[in-house]
Amino acid sequence: MVALPLFFGLGTSAQSSDAPAPEHPDQIIVRRFATPRHIVALDPSLGFSLDRGKPGVPRARRAASIARATAFIVADTITHELRDLGYHAVQSDEGGAEPDGRFLVVSGVFRNINEGHRRGAAAKDASIAVSVEIDIQIHDARPQRIAVFRLDTRQIPHQNSTQRNSGVSSVATRLAVTIAHTVAELAHRKN
Repeated sequence: MVALPLFFGLGTSAQSSDAPAPEHPDQIIVRRFATPRHIVALDPSLGFSLDRGKPGVPRARRAASIARATAFIVADTITHELRDLGYHAVQSDEGGAEPDGRFLVVSGVFRNINEGHRRGAAAKDASIAVSVEIDIQIHDARPQRIAVFRLDTRQIPHQNSTQRNSGVSSVATRLAVTIAHTVAELAHRKN
């Protein structure tokens, strides 16, 4: 299990309050992270059409597609990883807490999505940077922020050297697993 202090040493910034979290959360709600415009750095060698005389996919549409796919992969992987760790996690962008429950809400915003270079046998140099927010809501009370931290995949240690050359979807999955373990560690410490 990855501990939150590990990330502090990697150059990430985190803030945590001592807001009371009396018991294990009934549910963890994972929201898709926001994807502001113009945060996607595209591979400049792609975007052409194999059909001569026809333009390739417009850069703005390609960037929006990568941003949507990355947001989906991150939210979906966090949810599944938390379930695998024994938590009742759901991915919901609109649902809120039940009136009589204790819930953690994981959300965030992408700061950068770099597609890297996709030419050749394997994609490389892809990276993602995010700001993550974790709130707790107890019963009908307003949500309280219990943690804010930043992660950058260029600063997250790789499990093995073969994963170094990976595309943006692999990087998104690795980032999401790291976020899920951080959320689980925080939920455990705040228990």
